[in-house]
Amino acid sequence: MKRVVLLTVLLSVNVSISAQTDFEYYNIALVKYNMRDYQGARADLTKAIEFNSENIAAYILRGASSYNLEDFHKAIDDYTRAIKIISGKSTSLRITMTDQKGNLIEKRSSLKADPELATAYYNRALARTAIDDYREAVNDYSRAIENDPDMLNAYYKRGQIKYKMNDKEGACADWRTANEKGLEEAYETIIELCSEIEKP
Repeated sequence: MKRVVLLTVLLSVNVSISAQTDFEYYNIALVKYNMRDYQGARADLTKAIEFNSENIAAYILRGASSYNLEDFHKAIDDYTRAIKIISGKSTSLRITMTDQKGNLIEKRSSLKADPELATAYYNRALARTAIDDYREAVNDYSRAIENDPDMLNAYYKRGQIKYKMNDKEGACADWRTANEKGLEEAYETIIELCSEIEKP
């Protein structure tokens, strides 16, 4: 136990003197976040963002820090900024084929899933749920799922919000999807809340 305490003290000393890049500030903030020092983490993440205003991970972690401090509007702002940065990156594959004379033969575009974008939308949905902005939370969960169809908690939590909004059929559909994909918690919810819907 003493070793753990000593390690924590050493990390704290290191935190205050060594950060000189956004990456270093992010790593220090991550240590503070894991130690539940959300205020300290948020301060270091702000410094990381000052070094690099395009640091997506810093916005996401600062949003999580704000969420844990119950500063939900600031959390939403950070997740929104992360989404804008990620969306500005090339997220689609465009294929254009022409013949020797330059005639367009085929043009197609396919969106690629982006787990980082899914995380930002999911986290923003949590913050929007905390301030009872259910409609926008559902939209964000849906966008998270579009970017990561295997994000089981997004289906489950979207179902919870739909249920609160009296869309019981939609809620049960989400919970069934989560259950089919392997989220055991969804099964219990289906049994408890969806049995009357499933009866003929």
